[in-house]
Amino acid sequence: MRWQEQEKPSPAYPQDADLIEIKPDGARGPHQYRLDTKSLSAYPDGVVTYTMIVQSQSGAQNILFEGIRCTTKEYKTYGVGTTQQQFQRVKETSWRRIFNKDPIRHRIELFSYYLCDANQTPLPPKSIVERLRHPDRIPSPYTSDR
Repeated sequence: MRWQEQEKPSPAYPQDADLIEIKPDGARGPHQYRLDTKSLSAYPDGVVTYTMIVQSQSGAQNILFEGIRCTTKEYKTYGVGTTQQQFQRVKETSWRRIFNKDPIRHRIELFSYYLCDANQTPLPPKSIVERLRHPDRIPSPYTSDR
């Protein structure tokens, strides 16, 4: 059966109280990454969506509404945050491969540790939030925590 992607409605704009910082590769890079826990959704088509705020050392930030497809190790950007605190949908978007050497490190980090289990199956939002809050409790990649 051919895979069919479902429509992904834009989430509410992120609020500071709902953000959790992730530190890809121990935060060696020049960016700060904060994920909006309220934006997490897992869909029956195997896509997990989230909102990520990527902030540079100078304070400039990008707010991204994205999805990761665990079975194929791909991501898609659905929308970007605007100064009016809403999401502008990306008109021409496609699935792109997640690479280990991508300079924007949050996608490989989310795929590898937080959104997908060892079988490349999406985790439910509750499990994702638990992993984000307690990264020291993330199970071995050789087991599933469904």
